[in-house]
Amino acid sequence: MIQHKPNKRQINLYINQITNFMKKIKKSLISIVLQSNSLLMGENTKYILIFGLSISFVFYSVFIYRQPIARVLTEDSEIVMAGKMIWQQKNCGACHQIYGLGGFLGPDLTNVYSTKGKGPVYIQAFIKGGTAVMPSFNLQEQEVKALLEYLRHIDASGKSDPKLFNINYDGTIERQ
Repeated sequence: MIQHKPNKRQINLYINQITNFMKKIKKSLISIVLQSNSLLMGENTKYILIFGLSISFVFYSVFIYRQPIARVLTEDSEIVMAGKMIWQQKNCGACHQIYGLGGFLGPDLTNVYSTKGKGPVYIQAFIKGGTAVMPSFNLQEQEVKALLEYLRHIDASGKSDPKLFNINYDGTIERQ
């Protein structure tokens, strides 16, 4: 099912609704704490507080997960998604990387489509013929085309050469 991006008015309405709801929960919880006669909460107050927090968590979770997901659809989205499904079904990520994530047996394929001396013909040769390490998956022509479109789409989304980045001691990544 395709959902459309909500407009600013809808987003503001959602934010106001959840803010008002959370303010009501906060007031209720504060009044419960203030009603206790000492700094130490009684057993009933603890249960009421836990119950209130649990209910607010459930309502907040339902609210968040019911938000529409914004998707940018282009005319080639369907074939790109088909290529992504083939990538997943054939478990290409076990050996190859996309954006530096995946296996280490094969090369990172993020920018193979635009790399000088490679490109769609190069990729197609490996997909159809395989290598000593990579099997030939005997894909149909439409599946090969979809996989090529997926790799083209990934290539167009940015550059990812792991050699151009440094990993810092705190786990963050910086470009050299």
